[in-house]
Amino acid sequence: MLLMPVLALVSGCGSLGLPIVRTPAVSAEACEMFAPVVMRLHPLTHVDRTPAGQPIIVCHIEFADSWGDTVKAAGDLAVLLYRPRGATGATGTQELRWDIDLTDPETNAAHYDPATRTYRIQLGRLPEWATTVGQPGAEDQRIVLRAIFTATDREGRETTLRDELTVRG
Repeated sequence: MLLMPVLALVSGCGSLGLPIVRTPAVSAEACEMFAPVVMRLHPLTHVDRTPAGQPIIVCHIEFADSWGDTVKAAGDLAVLLYRPRGATGATGTQELRWDIDLTDPETNAAHYDPATRTYRIQLGRLPEWATTVGQPGAEDQRIVLRAIFTATDREGRETTLRDELTVRG
C-alpha cells in the first residue's frame, strides 16, 4: 500500500530534468528547397485608418517556394511608396521607404498573419496626397508600392525578390 503514492508520483507526467538538445531534422540544403523564390504584394493591400484616425497602408506580402506554396521568409524587406505620374500611372517619384527586418524572429512573428498566410505590415507617416486613396470620391486616385526582399543563405549568396502593386481608390 505504501508503494501506491510513490508509483503515482513516478508514473505522472513530468520531466526527468534532462536537457533538450535541438538538432536539425534536415540538412541546410533540404531547408533551402522551401526558401521563397517569389514575392507578391498581395491584392489585400489597401489604405485604411488607425483607431486614432491616422491614415496607413495595410500592406500584405506573400512569399512562395518553388512549388508555389506559401512560406514564411527571413531577410530584409524594403517597401517603397511612389507617387504616380500622370494618367498613365507611370511609377513616378519615390516618396517614402519603410525597412522591416524579417530576420528578427519577434519582428517576423509579429507581422505574419496566419489567416491570410501573408506578412501584414502597417505603414504610416503617409504624405497628404496618399491619404485620399480609398476614400469616397477618390476612385481615380492611386499609389504605387514596390517591395524589395533580400535574403542571404548559409554560403553568403544573396537572393533578391521584387514586386510592384498599384493600389487604387
